[in-house]
Amino acid sequence: FTATDDDDYGFYYGYFQEPTGFYGQGISLAFTTTEQIILKHLRFFSLGCGISMDGDLDLAVYNSQFVDCNRAISQTHPDATVALYNCLLADNTTVLELTTPAQAHPQGIFQHLTVNNCQNFISGSWSAGSWTAANSLFVKVQNPPTIPSSFSGLSHVQILTSDTGVFQNGGGDGSHYLAEGSSHRGAGILSIDPALLLELPQKTTRPPLALPAGFQTSGSITFSPQVQRYAVESSPDLGYCYDALDYT
Repeated sequence: FTATDDDDYGFYYGYFQEPTGFYGQGISLAFTTTEQIILKHLRFFSLGCGISMDGDLDLAVYNSQFVDCNRAISQTHPDATVALYNCLLADNTTVLELTTPAQAHPQGIFQHLTVNNCQNFISGSWSAGSWTAANSLFVKVQNPPTIPSSFSGLSHVQILTSDTGVFQNGGGDGSHYLAEGSSHRGAGILSIDPALLLELPQKTTRPPLALPAGFQTSGSITFSPQVQRYAVESSPDLGYCYDALDYT
């Protein structure tokens, strides 16, 4: 989901036209249901709002990215619950906006998040809410008091004031792989959402091996897995985990 005058493919490289300002809404959930709403494998770029929660519902978002949006998620209903599992949130003004009705008793679950260079994590009055987090990185959030204070006492959640040396690029579009030798690898806990835990063995925080431009070979060549995936029953890495990619 991207702004209408983004003439790339929802990823700004620097030599294409970058959308100016924020406008447009990705998904609006304006209904009430007792069933959990599950969204997976989505990317929101340069929008006024990625997902608007306007009804009494339980929303779970898996393996998704919110980049350069004014609001990643806006919650307007007092009885709604939002859970973010393995999501990348970068360069947004606000990750979770709570309007006046939603400030009564909001609930949020955050696991395997990478939040980088966002102005606010939660906006609005949220002290009455119920917030849990695991295996997440909050990096260079410009307004740190918008991060629930209870997160700072967790060993498996890191709040960092600078992103220098935290990430590395890889695979062309991936800018939030963990840096080599990162202390955030193997620092997580296993008590996370069961569905997410089952997916981790196909995921990684390590970038692919980049073959040189014009790579040539004669005869046969065998490509084998190069990138270390999550090992079952081991301690997970912190932050967003990409789908494993071995070569580019």
